[in-house]
Amino acid sequence: MTQGMVRSSFKTTQLTGGLFQSFVGFKEERPVRFALQQLVNGTTTMKEFREKGKSLKDTNRHVQQNDTEEIRQTRIIQQQGEEINSLKAENVILKAENDRLKTLLSEVEQTNASTEEVTQDDDTDSNQDEDELAVGTQVSARWTDGSFYNAVIISKRKNGYYVKFYDGWKRVVSRQEMKRTLLHRYCVSSCTLILIKWVQSRSLRNKRAMWNITWQLTYYFGYGRAKALLNYGCFCGWYGSGTPVDGVDQCCKDHDDCYGHVAECWPKIWPYSYELQNGTVKCQDSPSSCKGRICMCDKVFVDCLNNNKYNPDNHDIDKYIHCQER
Repeated sequence: MTQGMVRSSFKTTQLTGGLFQSFVGFKEERPVRFALQQLVNGTTTMKEFREKGKSLKDTNRHVQQNDTEEIRQTRIIQQQGEEINSLKAENVILKAENDRLKTLLSEVEQTNASTEEVTQDDDTDSNQDEDELAVGTQVSARWTDGSFYNAVIISKRKNGYYVKFYDGWKRVVSRQEMKRTLLHRYCVSSCTLILIKWVQSRSLRNKRAMWNITWQLTYYFGYGRAKALLNYGCFCGWYGSGTPVDGVDQCCKDHDDCYGHVAECWPKIWPYSYELQNGTVKCQDSPSSCKGRICMCDKVFVDCLNNNKYNPDNHDIDKYIHCQER
């Protein structure tokens, strides 16, 4: 082969470099070299060589197609393996969080035995005396968003009190920005542990948002029921699949679906303002705002739980038996 041409000894015929290049990139080099050698030696005609080349090209094309399909299948298998590993890792994390929360709630149960109930009518808040409050006093203090949240006084300042909110945030508030709070005897300790310890690995913003539904459930249904809802039916807890086992479980599913409809509002990490009155949640933000929509999901959830009977037999059921998709 010289200057892109191959000379056949059988005939004084030159093979164009373009035809020769048609063999470049073949998976198997030996058949190509053999065909060229036959042409050079004169043991094959140009016509036979061209037919042989066409046959080799067709074979090579099928081989390349098979290789491409094999690569594609390999990539699909690899992606599926990565997805499975990711789901397994997520499942381990969720189970660990669930176990950790159960442990913390057990600590809450032990702490509740020594917790004193603090009561005072909210209607008398405006008429409270101006006596100085002692360090350690449980109060309801105003946060920068204008809403009141439960907190504890950790020190006195000239311009007010330095308080620590139950989600770990701290700030100085004036006497006018505080009021004594009616603390449910269960939530004095449970909310502290849940919001300070359990969510310490989450973002600071998430800590404040987690207060809402935790306080509501514990306030209205008590520590025992709130704890049970961590693992009830097929949808109350970390997981959700299958068919709800009863009305309470349906409430949890509806609540999950509601959060799904306002997913763009980040319902699990966005706080909102509300009041607890007459066994329900009174939302204070605009109904069309993200805060108002999230609050409405929680309000409907609380109302739903109030209207459905809790069945102890549906607590901690075997989800592999009762919660499979049908």
